[in-house]
Amino acid sequence: MEHFQVDVSFETPLPVIVVTGELDASTAPVFNHALEAALDRAGDGLVLNLTATRYIDSTGIQSLLRLYHHTRRCGLRVMLVDRVDPLRKVFQLIGMARLFPIHLDQETAIEAFRVLKTQ
Repeated sequence: MEHFQVDVSFETPLPVIVVTGELDASTAPVFNHALEAALDRAGDGLVLNLTATRYIDSTGIQSLLRLYHHTRRCGLRVMLVDRVDPLRKVFQLIGMARLFPIHLDQETAIEAFRVLKTQ
């Protein structure tokens, strides 16, 4: 199995989830568990950092769609961080870019959240 890791940090104003490796059918359960832990402490939202994610399959995309629907019901915002061209192209192709704002780095994502919160 390819190296896969999910780190959840609560050191910034929003919880940050960093996904490293391939998000697929074999790793999605670990990812989903980390999402649940972060959502329990999310407050107004969270940042999902996918800059170290090299691949995502339909199971990973399903996890993101469930995250989107859950956060919409709860009134939470999710900011994606992604600068890897293959993932960004997939997100644009399937319409994910319309569901989640995508930022090039964590700091920009957190700042965009602050701006949205003040509006």
